[in-house]
Amino acid sequence: YIRNTGLGDAGAMAIGRALRRNTSLQVLVLSKCGISCKGAKEIADGLHVNPNLRRINLDRNFIGDDGFHSILSGLQEPLTSVISISAGFNQ
Repeated sequence: YIRNTGLGDAGAMAIGRALRRNTSLQVLVLSKCGISCKGAKEIADGLHVNPNLRRINLDRNFIGDDGFHSILSGLQEPLTSVISISAGFNQ
């Protein structure tokens, strides 16, 4: 769980890269971390190849419609197993 930090897009980019390699993470909470559309796209790229992530929380960031659509497109890949996504109170 990473909450209420200045993680931002740079941190989201690192997490996106880690999602490509980490196969044990099941829950990813990045609420109120200052992530924008750019960071959401990097996370989405990691979702394409992560088979075990089950829940994602991106509440209270700045991902916007484009970032949310990127996340959704990442979930449409056959390898993903996400069953719950929360992205409330985003701008």
